Amino acid sequence: MLPVLLGRLFPVISGPADLGLVPDLLERSGAEFCACLRTDPVMVARTCRAGFLPMSEDFTGHQVLLVKSHEERCVLEPGALHVSKSTRRRARGLLLRVDHDFDGCLGAIVDHHPDRWLTESLCASLRSLHRVPIDGVRPRSVEIYSGSDLVAGEIGYTCGGAYTSMTGFHRVSGTGSVQLATLGTLLERSGFAFWDLGMVIEYKIALGSRVFVRDEFLARYASVAALATPALPESARCETVLVDASRD
Repeated sequence: MLPVLLGRLFPVISGPADLGLVPDLLERSGAEFCACLRTDPVMVARTCRAGFLPMSEDFTGHQVLLVKSHEERCVLEPGALHVSKSTRRRARGLLLRVDHDFDGCLGAIVDHHPDRWLTESLCASLRSLHRVPIDGVRPRSVEIYSGSDLVAGEIGYTCGGAYTSMTGFHRVSGTGSVQLATLGTLLERSGFAFWDLGMVIEYKIALGSRVFVRDEFLARYASVAALATPALPESARCETVLVDASRD
């Protein structure tokens, strides 16, 4: 019954072997999602590695993976990041940490967006992949602290030379902008080929990102997915990072 219901809403694929069909299925249907009954770590990792965004939703009590391939996707390439003066000012006293508290950051995002697409099964797969990456895909947490307080953060993932942002939260005004600006600066300094920001939203354009249509993005992603993943620093003072960036 569930596959029939899903088939009325989305193209349905059975597993990783069908991911190559996704662009054509979406092109024919005019949609941005395919559905899959598998939400396990292997399926999630292969979805990421193929250049698609893993999302999830509960359908009649069954948590289903939604494989999203945007018609248009924002990509920020090295040297293109724009940081406002107000964001630099707000960075004072804030510390960015990478993977310091993955579970805590993920939990804060779920609490902040209780109606969003991070279902229990997808969260479980992200936690598993954070501990044991598959096919070079590793979920990451990017956390902003004011003293000992977690005030903003995001969950994303690295795959080869690409970093993809998934979703985030903030508890203090302006800290989300500081997190994005500091992360973008560190991605460039670390040697990432590009930052995948997902769907087109005005603030991403303001950061300096370019818009790629689906085929362009997938080709660009495939060209860097097999590269070695650069190392990100474990921590960095946001003000120092952004002040130094303004002098580059």
